[in-house]
Amino acid sequence: MSQSYQFRPVEMRNEAWRLLWREKWLSRLIFIIVAFNFIRYVAVNAATSLLASANLATERLMEAKSNAELFEALHDPALLRDFGLVTALALFVAAVIDAMASYGLARVQLAAVRGDGADGWRRTGFSGLRDPFGMFALAFLRGLFVWWPFVFIAAPALCADAGAAMSGGIPLLGLAALVPCAAISAVSFYRYRQVWFLKAAHCDWSALKCLRESARMMAGAKRRCFWLDCAFWRPVTLMILTAFATCLAALLGLSPVALMLVLLLTVQSLCLQAHISLAQALFHLELQKAGDRGDEDRGHQG
Repeated sequence: MSQSYQFRPVEMRNEAWRLLWREKWLSRLIFIIVAFNFIRYVAVNAATSLLASANLATERLMEAKSNAELFEALHDPALLRDFGLVTALALFVAAVIDAMASYGLARVQLAAVRGDGADGWRRTGFSGLRDPFGMFALAFLRGLFVWWPFVFIAAPALCADAGAAMSGGIPLLGLAALVPCAAISAVSFYRYRQVWFLKAAHCDWSALKCLRESARMMAGAKRRCFWLDCAFWRPVTLMILTAFATCLAALLGLSPVALMLVLLLTVQSLCLQAHISLAQALFHLELQKAGDRGDEDRGHQG
């Protein structure tokens, strides 16, 4: 892939801002995000309510008045089984809906940066509903490829630390494993950053093909993608300050102020999510153009 193009994160951030406001894509993206969050909320509650034991498990945990009662309840095999089934079902339903949302948002974002127009954006945004388990398979494999160090290295090490602490030993193994696992996962996160855009552009591709193509596209481009994320440090800092102020207001008992800050934080989160994702769609388009130019250069040389 040719890397001769000029990467300008600030210009991409500004172009994404223009598309959000002047082309009115912000309201469309926020509508899809909020709609899928509502669908997830309804679906998770409906799915967990199908298990008759869900209310019993939750009620027993909520009735615990002390840590001793909580630990005693958690030692009940029936409660653990019921609570585990409810948690697994809720996580699965939420993961399926989040995967469909990621696909739909990627399609809408590509339409925005390509200038395809706004016709049919709702149909495009909810197109993942036609293949929910295909979307889940891609999300599951991407999550496994990114977070495998924590699943297979850090988690067992932390469990070993917990056992060592209970037996009077010194827990060091888990803490030592966290830093290299985080570094590996961070690199993998950027390696597979283009997965949803590739799936949105090539709906017939398999999950493994999207992962392989994303790794190929991001070879030599992960650092530039990271700097594009860093270009949003101002709104991220503002969100952190808003979250800190929310916690402070809640601790001081200023409930109306805390509620207003929660609403402000929600709006900030939605706008920032739409802004960053649209900038990443522009980055994907630049990578695609660079790859096409590289293919043409190799064709001329051949």
